[in-house]
Amino acid sequence: NGHDPALLASTGSAGSRGDGLRVGVWGDSFGSRKRVLAAVEAFLAAGLPDDATMEVKVNAPRLLTPQKLTMHGQEVSTVQIFNQSWSITQLTDWLRSLDVLIYMSGGEGYGLMPLEAMACGVPVISGLHTGMLDYLTPDNCLPVPCDNMTEAPSYDYRFGYKAYMRECDSAAVTQRLRWAYTHRDELAALGRVAQQSVAHLTWERAGVRALKFLRDIAENNYPHDLGLSLSLDIDDKSPSLVDADALGGKGRASQLVRAYASEGHGSPVPVFARPTEWPEGTVPRA
Repeated sequence: NGHDPALLASTGSAGSRGDGLRVGVWGDSFGSRKRVLAAVEAFLAAGLPDDATMEVKVNAPRLLTPQKLTMHGQEVSTVQIFNQSWSITQLTDWLRSLDVLIYMSGGEGYGLMPLEAMACGVPVISGLHTGMLDYLTPDNCLPVPCDNMTEAPSYDYRFGYKAYMRECDSAAVTQRLRWAYTHRDELAALGRVAQQSVAHLTWERAGVRALKFLRDIAENNYPHDLGLSLSLDIDDKSPSLVDADALGGKGRASQLVRAYASEGHGSPVPVFARPTEWPEGTVPRA
């Protein structure tokens, strides 16, 4: 059960407490499919008063991440960057301090970051696509268009094929931020709607659903034209994972594979990835 109401709970947004607008953005690095830099640019383009601030949480190593944002040689005082390792309590305390989270990711297998923000009562500015459609709706977030496709970073050198991802409309993100600044009460109300809409989601429920999907593939022997047939070598301690992101993350995929094996199924478990052009004999492993 990954939804701990003692941690993932709202204490009221900063704006609802009378403070300035606090905008968050969260991703693994500035240049990944999470499009953290694009979110920063959209915030700056909004031209909000100085009591509107952005806090950027990235997971990249410290030496690869700038500690301060500068433009034309001047430090941008309204943007703060964090790349320390945080405990779950520190992370959720940070989420609860925000008024809104920008999430311009180009694609998600599940989308844990916006989901956890919503569970903390924080409304999300995001495109409606891929795995986030499991919980994001036009009524519980601030949606932006994401009709354009762009080449996804890192796939060429990691997996040997080109992939494409959604591109959230930056101008629309900027407009959403301007609305958020001038509609603080409505923004806080949307945060409450977001929290209520995901309160029933737990890791147990997600695991049961994903395990059913894996079993359905394994037991029905789908034809290969649905994707590239791969396999997972089951090992109680360290199973090899293929395309773990599509299953919601490396650790969660491990748990699902172990759960499948514990029910007496043999090894390996067939898994279908999306059609690709991987060179023969090469299998990407997470």
